[in-house]
Amino acid sequence: MNYELRVGIEAHFEILTNSKLFCGCSTKFGADANTQCCPVCVGLPGTLPVMNKKAVELTIKAGLATHCSIGNFSNMDRKNYFYPDLAKGYQVTQYYKPICKNGHVKLSGGKIVHIERIHIEEDVGKLVYRGNDILIDYNRSGIPLLEIVSAPDMTSVDEVREYIEKLIDLMRYVGISDCKMQEGSLRCDVNVSLKEQGSDIEGTRIELKNLNSVKFITKAIEFEVDRQIDILKSGNKVKSETRRYDEITKKTEPMRTKENAVDYRYFKEPDLAGFDITAQEIDKIKKGMPRDLDDRMNHYVNDFDISYMDAKNILKYKNAADYFDEISTKVENKKLVLNFIMGPIFSKLKTQEEKQAFNLNIKGEDFINLCRMVENKKIDFTLAKEILNNALDAKENLGDLIFKYSNGDYINDKDLASLCKDVLSKNENAVKDFQKGKKQSFQYLIGMVIKHAKLPLNIKKVESILKEQLRLFCFNK
Repeated sequence: MNYELRVGIEAHFEILTNSKLFCGCSTKFGADANTQCCPVCVGLPGTLPVMNKKAVELTIKAGLATHCSIGNFSNMDRKNYFYPDLAKGYQVTQYYKPICKNGHVKLSGGKIVHIERIHIEEDVGKLVYRGNDILIDYNRSGIPLLEIVSAPDMTSVDEVREYIEKLIDLMRYVGISDCKMQEGSLRCDVNVSLKEQGSDIEGTRIELKNLNSVKFITKAIEFEVDRQIDILKSGNKVKSETRRYDEITKKTEPMRTKENAVDYRYFKEPDLAGFDITAQEIDKIKKGMPRDLDDRMNHYVNDFDISYMDAKNILKYKNAADYFDEISTKVENKKLVLNFIMGPIFSKLKTQEEKQAFNLNIKGEDFINLCRMVENKKIDFTLAKEILNNALDAKENLGDLIFKYSNGDYINDKDLASLCKDVLSKNENAVKDFQKGKKQSFQYLIGMVIKHAKLPLNIKKVESILKEQLRLFCFNK
């Protein structure tokens, strides 16, 4: 018997606001336990919540980015359940009137994954396990969460992986979330079911709770599929339940029986008024949205002849992509600009945060001039990278370096020959490798000449002199 996989995902993104959803407490990650919470966060009697307008605006942005329709009225609801990290005994969320509905995400192969709803809710606290003790940190309690609920449209682990990665790219691109899974900024509940191939009867749904990495999501699904197939083939029925994935045993294990909506006793949150979302407000938010990510991707691939993966990698960082667009309008060779950004520039911006911010200490006009020098064959790409690296390291101003090269202030032939000879004598292994036919060693030697030159170089002359000296060169033992 063959089975068909059905996967739906509830993805929870921490929204990029400075304060929590219903109070003024900080959302900054990494503070000492229980130092960023107040009576509102933990629901002490007599406290009243106040809605964070910025969180609502970012939720609308997420809906527009995923082609959702935006409701003209929304309100908050109470979801009632008991758990130690939920001090109030209920979570303020949205059930009856979510802000966004009926959207979609398109995967690379054309597959459409439908978005049933996007709503806003408050996060809960965090349980901290220390030996036999369980402690509670309420710093996270009340942080605004965006929940994106997909239809069970995904039928393979590869589709699941691409869907999650696409959501991450979208939320970063639009500025909704930093998506730092290691900090809990993105957590997923994954609904998995199997049905007999060709049957109209849906399989029993299992929920895999609180998965916090793409790797664990895929591993958990793979284990769960094997587990359910074994149950079905033995003639038994799969139980509807919530399970967790153990990262050590690489297995899923039961947590509790699966709840239904009725178990949560949803009702309208009495301490918060509903709110209208006008067409004028939606239009204002639309005007502040970046260009559609899929449209921009297609533009890079089709009009700039950039590979899909290169386009995907630069579009992970909106500021970098904006800079690429700005420079590309004034440079003919778009791939050259991309290679500079994703090569020497990204190598200097070590962290995800640095790449996201994309703060450079060089002027755009100087960068354009550098690209034009390579296009006009005044210098080659290897030397241009060295010039750019020096400017990025703040060793010398890029404009000053370009002025030297533009005005032909090159090292003379005699000094260049002497420099090449010195480099060869100090890099015996590279010379031997070249003599054995390893072409990359020649590029290494060129790089060493560039590194030790005190004046600009004519790369063609460097190549010519090095080749001649390598032909004649022998080491004195």
